[in-house]
Amino acid sequence: MKRLFATLALLSAFIPSVCLANIVYQWQVQNDLPPQYIQLRLDFAQEVYDQGSFSFHQAPRGPILPDSGLISFFYTFPANLSPMDYYPRLQPFRFGLGALDMEVKFEANGLLSGWIRANDQHSSFEMRSRRELWEVIAAESDQSMPNCGWTTNVKCQGALGKMVLTDIPEPGSIALIAAGFAVFGIRRRSK
Repeated sequence: MKRLFATLALLSAFIPSVCLANIVYQWQVQNDLPPQYIQLRLDFAQEVYDQGSFSFHQAPRGPILPDSGLISFFYTFPANLSPMDYYPRLQPFRFGLGALDMEVKFEANGLLSGWIRANDQHSSFEMRSRRELWEVIAAESDQSMPNCGWTTNVKCQGALGKMVLTDIPEPGSIALIAAGFAVFGIRRRSK
């Protein structure tokens, strides 16, 4: 019985940290204008989501931001050999050459609104929303973007899409199931 209480005490300390899930938004294109093939993913901390809005400004050669509400940022397109991936809490932009600015609002319907600007040594883009519908204002890269960009006569702008809250597993439920199996295992062992 003492083992059971010890295990439950250990699990009660562990479960709250597991229950904090990150909030992930991804770009979903809504039309056929370029650059419709981009991929964009934003990963926010739960506490930022609960506040309802988020402002972030990272200048080139900026420091690591260990308390940032932005967990990660990822942007790429087909055939891109150097995607923009950024983890403000852990590392600066690759080679310190990136900049990221955003003002976003977490809407009640699971969508994101606001604006985002980003660039690194290879690519740049700017997106803005009118309510929950985002438009690519400009996208450039020194690598070939599909169907648009400096290697063609087509500007990389005009794609419309939504930043949608993605389905993620609820870690709290997983932790509770694990706790149940642990208690069951201890009870069975003691018999």
